[in-house]
Amino acid sequence: MGFLQTKRGAESMLIILTVLWGSTFYASQEAMKSVSPILLTSVRFFIAACITLIGCRSFSLRKLPLRWALLLGLLFALAISLQNISLSLVSTGRGAFIAYSYALFIPPLQYLLLRKPINPINTLGIILALIGVGILSFQSSNGSFSIAWGEIAMIASSCVFPFYIIYLDRLPPIENFPLFMSCVFFIISLANLPFVFLFETPRFSPSLRGMLWLGYLASIGTAISLSIQFNFQNKTTPVRATAIYALEPVFAALIAFFIGAQIMTLQELLGAALVMFGVLVIEFLPWFITKRKRT
Repeated sequence: MGFLQTKRGAESMLIILTVLWGSTFYASQEAMKSVSPILLTSVRFFIAACITLIGCRSFSLRKLPLRWALLLGLLFALAISLQNISLSLVSTGRGAFIAYSYALFIPPLQYLLLRKPINPINTLGIILALIGVGILSFQSSNGSFSIAWGEIAMIASSCVFPFYIIYLDRLPPIENFPLFMSCVFFIISLANLPFVFLFETPRFSPSLRGMLWLGYLASIGTAISLSIQFNFQNKTTPVRATAIYALEPVFAALIAFFIGAQIMTLQELLGAALVMFGVLVIEFLPWFITKRKRT
């Protein structure tokens, strides 16, 4: 068995995935200077679908689990469109940390879908992280607090993404993986097209910088990164994968700082710290308590 087929190897690849995902927040903001948010999603995933077709050995759809491609594609399409709308309105760091709040919904969804009970530690983590999301999301205006549409869109995206994570963990073995990924990407691209005309005024103003970021999003940020996730997440557990994904907003904020000089305010840093702390409580406190009982 090769290293990448082991649990540790798979989790190493997921760490690399969080770096790639973290970079897509800033890349999306740059690309959206040339392309409107929802149209960007359609174009990005159409290009990614064409890229993955290059690796196909066969183009037969008979043995592909197309129902899984449809389910995962539609869930991801909705989540990523809401995320891009948000990133057109909020900073990279703030958006990334609010986006990761999807981890808070995984315990209750696991109870509803898998009938696994929610323990007090999960409840504590959810409360802490939701307070952090509130601090991140609310902005003071004339002495009162109001939540902006960008934060609402990102929180909505965070409500959809856990379904994608849970169902991805149930994905059956696939023989022609590049063709399956291409089908998923085409579904995401097509699913977004109606929303382009319903919820935004389509805008495509190509520039060299914008097209370079679009190419990065389609290749590294989509075709490669999602192929890593589909290949390796089911070699670990959803809980451990979610804990690793906690690195994503950290890398997103760091990349935005070093490349885009985007600095988070003290309020945003406090909210982000509470989100991270709440998630870490959910993921690691049970392990720590178990280890203490054994010693």
